[in-house]
Order: sequence, then C-alpha cells, then structure tokens
Amino acid sequence: MQETSSIKRFVECTVPISHCNLRCGYCYIIQEKRRDADMPGFRYSPEYIGRAFSKERWGGTMLVNLCGAGETMMCPQITEVISAILEQGHFMNVTTNGTISAKFDDIAMFPEELRSRLCFAFSLHYTELQRTHNLDAFADNVCRMKDAGCSVLVQHCLMLPSQEMSTGHSLSSRDTLTRNTSAMAESSSPRGASSVTQAIGHSNLTLRREN
Repeated sequence: MQETSSIKRFVECTVPISHCNLRCGYCYIIQEKRRDADMPGFRYSPEYIGRAFSKERWGGTMLVNLCGAGETMMCPQITEVISAILEQGHFMNVTTNGTISAKFDDIAMFPEELRSRLCFAFSLHYTELQRTHNLDAFADNVCRMKDAGCSVLVQHCLMLPSQEMSTGHSLSSRDTLTRNTSAMAESSSPRGASSVTQAIGHSNLTLRREN
C-alpha cells in the first residue's frame, strides 16, 4: 500500500448534485428548495476526469475530497469517477449520508488496492434516518465499507437548540448526542451486527462490527 506520507497536496471537489433523499431541517439545500433539482451529473466522462487527475499533471499523489451539495452518492457515474481517480494512485475521501446501498455494492467490487486508499465520511443525520427508515441501511453500509478495507468516519450532525425546540425537545448538544447514539445502537440492524461507541469529547462516532 502506498504511504500517506507521499501525499503532496489536498484537493477539494464539489460534486454537481443538489438532489437528496433526506430532508434535514438544518440543510441549506432544503431551505433554498433545491433538494429535488435535476441531477445533471458530470460534464466529462469518468475516463477524462481520471486523466485530468494524473500525478504528472498535479505533481504527485493527492488526497482528493468529493462532496455534493446534495447526496454525493446519488450523482450519476459517481462510482466510476471515484474509481478513475483512485486508479491514478491518489487517496480519496467521499462524504455521504450512507443510504444509497447500491453504490456501496459497486464500491465493494473495487480491487482491494483501490479500496485501501478510499475513506468514507458518513454523516449521521439521525432524525432523518429514523424518519425514513434508513438506520439499518446506514449501519450496514458503514460496516460493509469497513469490512471491505475502506477507512470510515461517522460524523454526528447535531441540531441547534432552536431546531430541537421545534420538535418539542429542549436538550443540550451533549444530551442530544447521547440520546441519538443510544437509540441508534438499539435500532441497528442484526444483519449489520453493528454497535455504536461514543467518542468522548467529540461529536464523531465510531461504528464497529461485533465479533
């Protein structure tokens, strides 16, 4: 595996999509009514994008971050683009809400060498995952990517007090995190056999598969 010390630069890329399958009240895409906008996809082919990310063109190995304004993994040809960039020898991080299972099925079929350089930042939108009955899919996909050799980060998205009040709750951020963490641990899919451990002093969570 290529050493991370060889990374020469970080490149942030916005994926051209504002469509999303969740309706989080704190999301600016929802506030601007862009959630159901058309999905234009990428202007160039995955092969063209891959060549544009050549090490020769950029001066070495990069850490490339992909994140959509909407749900990143809903963008057409997203898995092909991820593969094309990884094939250039770079490291990648992809931000996602973790619910588009078919795309993770595709990622699981990548060669091991590519998966070893891929990280997923899973955004835990607990209230919406619960409302849309996607908690099981979320937990399964996190565990599947971890088992596939990808790196995983679970980011807990906390509501502001004003947003909690609008739902009839008045809880501190720490209380909200504890409540949501415990609820997700209890509701996680037996198929994923996942458990949730709170990272003390942080709003990130770690999901691990039970032996």
